[in-house]
Formats: sequence, structure tokens, C-alpha cells
Amino acid sequence: MGMVDCGGGVPREKGAATRVFGVANKHVGLLLVASMIVGIAIGHLVPGARETIERVTFGHKNLLIVVALMVMMYPPLASVQYEKLHLVMGDMRLLGLGVLLNWVIGPLLMFALAFLFFSGRPEFLTGLILIGLVRCIDSVIVWNDLAEGDCHYCVGLAGANVLFQILLLPLYVYLFITVLPDYLGLGGVMLDAPMGLLVRSELVYLIIPLVAGMASRFIGLKTMGEERYEREFVPRISPVSLTAKVFMVAVLFSLYGGYVTELTMDVLHIALPLAIYFVAMFFISYLLSAKIGASYEQATTLSFTAASSNFALAMVVGISVFGIGSGQAFVAVVGEMVEVPVIAALVHVALGLRGKLFLRRVECVGRTTSRHYRACD
Repeated sequence: MGMVDCGGGVPREKGAATRVFGVANKHVGLLLVASMIVGIAIGHLVPGARETIERVTFGHKNLLIVVALMVMMYPPLASVQYEKLHLVMGDMRLLGLGVLLNWVIGPLLMFALAFLFFSGRPEFLTGLILIGLVRCIDSVIVWNDLAEGDCHYCVGLAGANVLFQILLLPLYVYLFITVLPDYLGLGGVMLDAPMGLLVRSELVYLIIPLVAGMASRFIGLKTMGEERYEREFVPRISPVSLTAKVFMVAVLFSLYGGYVTELTMDVLHIALPLAIYFVAMFFISYLLSAKIGASYEQATTLSFTAASSNFALAMVVGISVFGIGSGQAFVAVVGEMVEVPVIAALVHVALGLRGKLFLRRVECVGRTTSRHYRACD
């Protein structure tokens, strides 16, 4: 069996199942499209499919979606290297720029795009705003590694975004969906954010998986060591998240089976502002990083973190707060489908800009040789 470097100096063993899901992760956009088609076909061709799905409930929650959401959130939260958060905190200049990009510029840009494109569609407007409020914590590690960014800084930044998300998400939802539209005189499309439901949803779907993920990681590091944990445990749980996501998308789109034509136009309409957002955030981040004298590796990490979003969490909020068949959940599903090809193209852009904008490069990191760095003496 072959070995593959995970970007942090720890080789992972590639068995048959891991190789299969490695290929699947590269084509996640196609998988989501296929699951959408299957879901729409079920909803359109199977009599009573929607009613059956909606009956699988406990209280006001659909059990299929509850289980899928919980399972989907756990693997990335168990993979974040929380023990390396100090790598982010060590350079206050980079930390400040990361906070500015992820928690000020990104939300404001998506807010502007949402009102520009969907002022007459409040459910899609809210869905877009939510995508701008949830920062990426998992797929950014893949994009960063492909673009040869700073893998150590990336995992620290992902961990920081998890903590910021827990502290700021309810406040940001209230600010950007309820307060800011009213302040700007956009009261006609202002939405009342159900804050109590949002906080309860964050507790169930984010904090519980986060606690489980952190416990798994710290117990695993203590009992297995970092090398075994990264080589054996992480590859085994990672496919679970993708499987749960594909299942959930099929269930969601089975609820839309009755109006296929309308869906196609909505997908195209949603895709345009999302593509603008991904590209704009990437180049804004790159230019600001170059201006403060960051290395290519650091700028790449910041750019892909700022340009990407946590679509799993956007789905969680959209479904739990606004409903299983809501437009907000639909926007999150379309968002991930759009993000994959756009960000993949930006990987090639980053590699092409490497020798043009950045004169300084990181040559070594720590004591362990990894894919892109030699060990420091």
C-alpha cells in the first residue's frame, strides 16, 4: 500500500477504501449533482415520497436530517489540529488580517451581493448571507495543500475559525439578517432571525459535534500518538462526512421533485453571486497579503480560507432554523456544488501568481520534513 503526505509531516496509509474516497472527494461537485438528480427523480417519480420523508420526525425535527447533520459535522471537527492554534496567534499581523478577511470583509461582501441579486427573494437572500457568515474549516485544508500553502498555519487558522464561529455566529446572524437591513433602510426585505432556535441549533449541531471531535482528537493523540491518529483514524472517519452529505442532499432534493424546471433556473441564479464572491475574496485576500509582506504560503492559506465557506454548517442552520425544504438550505447545497470547480480553478491561479507577487517564501518549518517544507536545522 502507498503512503501519502497529509501536508503536516505525517504520512497516511492509503488502503483501497481510502483511495476510493480520495477520488470521491476530488469529484464532490459531481457527486452532489448526482445526488440532486437522484433526489429530484425520487420526489418526482415515487408517489408519496415527500410525505413519507416528512413523517420521519421526532418533535419538530426530521430524524433523517438530524442524524445526517450530526454525522456530517463530526469528522472535520475531529480532524482540526486544535493543538496548533498557537501557530496563528504567534504573528499578530497575520492574525489581524485573517480576522479582517474572514469576519469583516467576507460577511459584508456577501451581504451586498445577496441584496444585489435577491432583494425580492428573501429565502435566497438569507441563504446567501448565511454562507458569508460561516467560515471554512475542512475543505480549505485540501485546497491549501494543492496550492502548496502553509499547511501548519492552515490547520491553526481552521481551529481559530471554529472558535470564532461558536462565539460569533448567533450575533452575526442577528446583526446581518435583522439589524443591518433595517439600519440601511431595507426594511421591506428585513427578516426576523429566530435567535432562540438558532442558538439551540448551534448547541445541538455544532457544539456537541465539536466537543465529540475535540475529545476524539485529544484522547486519540494521547493514546495513539499524532502519527497513528492522522494515518489511521482520520482517513477512516473522513468518508463518513461525505457519505452523510450526499445522503442529505438526496433527501433534500426529493422534496423539490415537483418543480424541476424552476430549480434549474434557481441554481443558475444562485451560482452567479457565489462565483463572484469566491473569486473576489480570493483576490482581495491575495492583494492584502502581498501588501503586508506575507510569504506566498501564508497568503495562499489566508486567501483560500477567506474564499471558502463551511457549507455543512450553512446546511445545518438553514435546515434547523428555516426548515427541511427551505430556500436557505437549497442555497447551501448549490453553494458547495459551485465552490468546488471555482476554487479548484483558483488553485491553478495561485500557483501561477507564486513567482509574480511574492518574493519571499517559507523554506522550513519545525523539526519534521513535510510535503512542501524541509525541517529546520
